[in-house]
Amino acid sequence: MGYLNNKATITTLVDPRFQAERDIVTRAQLATAAPEDRSWVLKAVSDDAHGGSLDVYLHKADEHITLPAFTDVLDEFVVEEYLRILTNWGLQFGVGTDG
Repeated sequence: MGYLNNKATITTLVDPRFQAERDIVTRAQLATAAPEDRSWVLKAVSDDAHGGSLDVYLHKADEHITLPAFTDVLDEFVVEEYLRILTNWGLQFGVGTDG
């Protein structure tokens, strides 16, 4: 289940034609990879489940950047281009330990 939760693994699950441009960066690379003048999405690289979008941060171009708390405790992040998606038909699923 952790593999499915990890935002860095989407490239192995989704055809490249349907992926936003993205880079996996370290904390040291974050300032360069996430400029204030562009819109982008920051996602935690972690196998842990973080319900309620606690591991995702949306930045709008030219607004002040206030990095979320997860950037203080994790070492890697996905910086992804912001796509203006009006409808998302994404599915969420899981299998418990009892099958």
